Amino acid sequence: MAKKRKKKSFEFSSAHLSTNNSRSNFKSINFGVDQYVTSPIEKSISVIDPLRIPKEQNMERKNLPYLLSALTILEPLNFSQEEIEKLSHVNTQRFPESSELFLDPDGIILAASFNQLIIFLTHPQASSLDFQQQFLISFPSFTSPTKVLAAIIMRFFANVNYSGCNIANEKELKLIRYRITRIISKWLSLTKYQFTEQMIYAIDIFCQVITTENGLQAQERIIEIAIMSFKGMNNNVTTLTYKSGTPSSCLPHGDASKWKLTKIPPIETARQITLLHSQIFRSIKPTEILAVIWGDKKSGGSPNITKLIQHFNAFSNVVMLTVLFPKKSKKRALVHAHWVAVAYHCYEIHNFHAMFSIVFGLTHPSIERLSKTVARSAKICGKKFVFSNMKELCKFDNDYHNYREMIANTMEPCVPFIGCIQKDLIYVQESFQNTIYDLINFKKCIECVSLLQKITRFQNERYNFELSEKIQTLITNIPLETDNVILMKLSMSREVRNMKK
Repeated sequence: MAKKRKKKSFEFSSAHLSTNNSRSNFKSINFGVDQYVTSPIEKSISVIDPLRIPKEQNMERKNLPYLLSALTILEPLNFSQEEIEKLSHVNTQRFPESSELFLDPDGIILAASFNQLIIFLTHPQASSLDFQQQFLISFPSFTSPTKVLAAIIMRFFANVNYSGCNIANEKELKLIRYRITRIISKWLSLTKYQFTEQMIYAIDIFCQVITTENGLQAQERIIEIAIMSFKGMNNNVTTLTYKSGTPSSCLPHGDASKWKLTKIPPIETARQITLLHSQIFRSIKPTEILAVIWGDKKSGGSPNITKLIQHFNAFSNVVMLTVLFPKKSKKRALVHAHWVAVAYHCYEIHNFHAMFSIVFGLTHPSIERLSKTVARSAKICGKKFVFSNMKELCKFDNDYHNYREMIANTMEPCVPFIGCIQKDLIYVQESFQNTIYDLINFKKCIECVSLLQKITRFQNERYNFELSEKIQTLITNIPLETDNVILMKLSMSREVRNMKK
């Protein structure tokens, strides 16, 4: 008995870039629309999208209702005829196109045109789940969500009967349609912030259209569930929860109007700073990060990152001033030890941004030169709060090696040190061009997603400390940076070192 020949599976690699394709010479020419189309509506559709014209005059035009529906779906998105015509090229452009798609030896996209990315995204065998996530998160850096939605809808309604179509047959189209519904479903759950009311309305129409078609009910159900979840109509939608109960506050006694930062219990100061930092950090949107990386602004382009940086600098300044203010060494040591304890509690509750801020203040030259103050502080802290360990963790050496090693294994809730993220932002922004040979630099997109994941990883769970309005006022209404010259003069007036002759 003869053995059946095993069907060769599709393996996408750079070798496919040189593949010859008889459809590659497709041009916008007169397809003789008038001899096939009788309805004015059909004629307008055919002019917009030539690939919809059947290749034989007597062929049953079963795809035409779909094409009418495609325009109905796209109508809320306000695309012009010219824009729709350009979008329709996702169904006619050769794939892979060697001049518009560059891959590494492992088949990972390095650079590509928009159309090639859409075809790759919807291809039933070429696209991986990693690529889907990378694309759906990062594409706002080079195009709009409405354009992506319109492109994949055009792809869904491709006419395989047209000779210039880059989809081989109905079987492949069926796989592509299934892939597209999965992509829309994942997109709705992954990046909700990208969707406008018009886009959701268009997707609702899309569901209504495919409901009436045989064989597409499963796809319609997939998207329907995703939309229900998006709108908060699904009972299984997860909500943020706390890992433990709310701890009791440790507020100072006496008149709240007379409270001072250095008199509040260190654990409560750490909690209140953490509530502030966590709220700002969890407000950082992926669009802010993408705008920073792909735009002209440096890392300060994100308003929430800017807030965290400003509070970092201001709070470090407060730490320095409060240590330098007392004239007596004993009192300075008590304040110094207080901030060491606050930094340690920040470390314990995973607010590394605040910990770095305090350590930065305590390691400023104006503070470290106070040898008597620092020595007395170490005795007060004892073995409970070892400042040297925190200093080691906050070292800038080897690209924050010690900190990166620790944060990699840290669980939520957490506020990462924004300075490390800022450094990564600048690296991605300056190390990768936006385009390569006028193509989208997708390698930069991959780096963007990697950085975004470091941020979003810690944005899900909130801290469950009780908010103190009074302490929040104390930690926010603080002076900005003080000139280093003033700090050093104040420091030298506190401890005068004997100069050797």
